[in-house]
Amino acid sequence: MHVMIIDKCYFDRYFLGRQVELIYTYSSVAEFSSGREALEYLRALNSSAQNSFPNLIIVDVNILRHQGDSFLEQLQGLLHACKPLLEPHVVATGSAQHLERFQKDPASSALNGFIAKPAEIDHLKTVVAACKHP
Repeated sequence: MHVMIIDKCYFDRYFLGRQVELIYTYSSVAEFSSGREALEYLRALNSSAQNSFPNLIIVDVNILRHQGDSFLEQLQGLLHACKPLLEPHVVATGSAQHLERFQKDPASSALNGFIAKPAEIDHLKTVVAACKHP
């Protein structure tokens, strides 16, 4: 299980990463503080190994708000170009008050869900289970 976490806040990245590792012991977690860094990482994977692509990409709603369409368009372009073995699930994360705004945002249709912070372990388990390789 390969997981990518994109969040400006170190604590949030760390907390989500450790929770994923607790849920799925044999996971690798790549953490990034910006969408730009994450896209650079994915471009490097694109030129190396398709099977290293993340199964789950967790991106903070603030990253989406600031880099929004550009980030999602570039991510979709990379996925289309490299054709990973399994298309990753892309979920947004943010405070519970962001959920209503997220649901109304047209860009949310390109995502697979929302995880409220702080992440509840049972909800995170459900998201991780949906992303595991068969």
